[in-house]
Amino acid sequence: MLLSGFPATTGGGKVPRLYTVGLEVALRRLMDLGAVGDSFDGRDVEAFSAARNVAVHGGGEEMDLEVLIGIFVRIVDSLLDDLSVDRLGYWGPWAHIAVEVRGGEEQRLRDEVRRRIAIASELFESLDEESRAAAVRRAEIATATTPRHLVFQCPACENDGLLGGWYTRRIVSEEVMDEAVFFVEKFSCSACELWVEGQTEIRLGNVVPSLALYGDEIPQSEASSPSATDLAAPVEGSAPLAVIDEE
Repeated sequence: MLLSGFPATTGGGKVPRLYTVGLEVALRRLMDLGAVGDSFDGRDVEAFSAARNVAVHGGGEEMDLEVLIGIFVRIVDSLLDDLSVDRLGYWGPWAHIAVEVRGGEEQRLRDEVRRRIAIASELFESLDEESRAAAVRRAEIATATTPRHLVFQCPACENDGLLGGWYTRRIVSEEVMDEAVFFVEKFSCSACELWVEGQTEIRLGNVVPSLALYGDEIPQSEASSPSATDLAAPVEGSAPLAVIDEE
């Protein structure tokens, strides 16, 4: 999962070798193949990869074991979903522990996202009229000048913020409009400085996880590329303000 190997041969073609690529390249290949599901969270895998590198290669980087276990369970559960494997059958007698770990990690992230939204909202509300107008203008400039972007209404201050992520694109035919799906990996607001990143934080912050684009909505730069890790193309309007799940 962390590294992808590809066979090669040395001079003479008799001695097999296995070359590995970095995590970023491996994830890009998975995205291009359409092998990454909606539940995939790149930040989880990157954090787990960093822990793996510390364990294998040594190093002084400190790791929070409780957080790391929560990330591990989320990664495994995501893979189980994609493979349609029963969780109880996989975890066996440790299933209740996995559920507890997942629940605790979910609550920790929910509290963190709510804390960020509350701080950003309080910051924006505390601004005087002149400073607030300047903050709104800053957000307008950011959405107007950032190339290949999608906007979404900020859950903290209701101004338009920027969505970042990657595309999968399907060329249909000359008669049918091309289709693309933009998978959101991050959101940031220049007006109140709110940011969320990763599929879990996106979901807990009630930021839209993906958007379908059709025809002229799809950036021209995507015409020959099935995916992109940049920001998306401008779309008129923004999504409605979402309410944080209180469960």
